[in-house]
Amino acid sequence: MKIENSRADRLNPALSGSAHPVDKDRRADPDAPAGGNAGADKVAFSDRALSLAKARSAYEAAPEVHSTNFEEVRQDVESGTYQVSHASLAKRLLALFRALPNPFGSEEPHDGI
Repeated sequence: MKIENSRADRLNPALSGSAHPVDKDRRADPDAPAGGNAGADKVAFSDRALSLAKARSAYEAAPEVHSTNFEEVRQDVESGTYQVSHASLAKRLLALFRALPNPFGSEEPHDGI
């Protein structure tokens, strides 16, 4: 049995003999960027991607933590000889506390109860 398909040349121009090879290195404008029209392609990053990129650059710009300092502090904490500056701790805790939203619904910062 012989199967003939007379419409194949209309679906695929390569079968009809009218196809020409494509010269990928040839461009209409030699100064135009490869890949088509200038400005035709656009990229949009999500807010999350931009935030992650910003966080990464901040991380890379941060000073490196010296492991020797960390080890010394860890050993002092474990041995019970680590000295805490109570005034410094109180100032930091108070700043964190004041940054919290007011539990009474007021927009004004609160200083406690």
